Amino acid sequence: MDVYVINLDHQHEKWNIIKNKLIAHNLNPIKIRAVNSYYINDKSDKTTLFKMFGNQRLEAIYASHIKVWKTILKNNKNNKNKYSLILEDDAIPINKLNKHLNKLIKNIPEKWDIILLGCIGCCNEDNKCNNILD
Repeated sequence: MDVYVINLDHQHEKWNIIKNKLIAHNLNPIKIRAVNSYYINDKSDKTTLFKMFGNQRLEAIYASHIKVWKTILKNNKNNKNKYSLILEDDAIPINKLNKHLNKLIKNIPEKWDIILLGCIGCCNEDNKCNNILD
């Protein structure tokens, strides 16, 4: 499985932290240079999402994820990897990550496109809120 991590060029510390955590789980992350919101100012760069919400940061996040998806499609033309994991550089890999990913993969429905993993307001270093996969 390829693991892609979205990271702003100037966020070296965040990249090193997530990279080392993933390597500890026997995963080799691929760095994707995030789109910086400061450089989204030309009208041609604006998408419908930006026009609706007018938020450059949201637009940059969206553009960064599109960039990863395009990279995955380009890299997987030969179907070498059936699955890819996309993370942002502030992700906190849970304990026994590979075990949980393998369990999740075994239970994926036949017809699926994206499985969203994450937590909103319930994440911590102790992983106390991440027991759903146990």
